[in-house]
Amino acid sequence: MRRVELLDNEEVVVDGPAQFQQDTFDRKVRLSLTNQRVILRVEDNDEMKQLTFCTLNQIEQVKIYKRLRFLKRGINIIVQGENNNFELDYPDDWKKLIELQIKLFEKSSSKN
Repeated sequence: MRRVELLDNEEVVVDGPAQFQQDTFDRKVRLSLTNQRVILRVEDNDEMKQLTFCTLNQIEQVKIYKRLRFLKRGINIIVQGENNNFELDYPDDWKKLIELQIKLFEKSSSKN
C-alpha cells in the first residue's frame, strides 16, 4: 500500500483501516491522522487515491460513534456541521489522539 504523501513538517501520528460513512456513502478507507490534518486514502480501480479529509482547525468536535446506543464502533468527526462516521478499532484512542493533535496544532498556530 502506498505511503501517505506528507506536507513540509508533517508527520503521521496514527494510521489504520476504517469504514467511512457519510449520508449514502459507505466505503473502506485508510484513515491517517497527522500533526496537521486527517487524510483518507481510498482504493479506486486498484489505485490508492489520497484525499485530505480536513485540516485539524476545521474539526468542530470528535465523538464516539455507537451502535445500539452502547456498542462503541468508531468515531464521528464533525466538520462544518457534517457528521462523518468512521468505524475503526480503538475509537477511544483515536478520539484522544485527534483532540490532542488539535490542541497542539492550535498552540503552534498561535505562536506564528
